[in-house]
Amino acid sequence: MGKSKGTKKTGGRAKGTPNKITKQLRAEFEDFIAEVLPDLKTNWKNLDDETKWNILLKMSNFVIPKKQENEISFDNVLKFKESQEKINQLF
Repeated sequence: MGKSKGTKKTGGRAKGTPNKITKQLRAEFEDFIAEVLPDLKTNWKNLDDETKWNILLKMSNFVIPKKQENEISFDNVLKFKESQEKINQLF
């Protein structure tokens, strides 16, 4: 039988602790890219335009961070205004 609802989590990694395997895989991948990059530069001129664009787009995901979508709803604006009014009442 499982734990009852509302029971605190026990065991496992503490919040913010990096995953060791992920760290190792990233290091291995970085080493691999560093090794392959000179070949890619040498053969770049032999690639067709579509392949070049596909490579650029896929590699850009590792260099340029993706923008996060921000959702603003009327409910959130109302909650913000209510919070702001409560803070103003305190001072």
